[in-house]
Amino acid sequence: MYSVVMQAPQLIARLFRVPGGQRSALRIIWWWELRRIPYNLIMAVVGMASMFCIVGIDALPPRLPEEQLMWSPGFSAMGFGILANIAYTAGWIVELILRPALPNDAFKFGLGFSIVMAIVPPVVDFGAWLLRAVHR
Repeated sequence: MYSVVMQAPQLIARLFRVPGGQRSALRIIWWWELRRIPYNLIMAVVGMASMFCIVGIDALPPRLPEEQLMWSPGFSAMGFGILANIAYTAGWIVELILRPALPNDAFKFGLGFSIVMAIVPPVVDFGAWLLRAVHR
């Protein structure tokens, strides 16, 4: 475990490293697809943390009645995974279209955007809980 922690900076640098020079469309797609599994692992951790936050917030009093809860954890996780992968595929499509004008930071930007989008639901849920608590 210690070895993995010590190697984390090199692994992260390798994840974001973009080869220099002109790349063909096939090489761009290959580069992105090699990073899909690490992306999915990162998003799974962030998505699960987000879901646990929502479950915790929804358990706080004042609680909404069960019939007013608008989500199911399993369905939400599945939908989140599908949408995250659609967004990921859009990343290499955007890079192919805008490659002359786009810096090599598309993956970093896309991963950051995906993480922020995964964090938004618990923030909104907390705001809704706060309003319920204040107006009770």
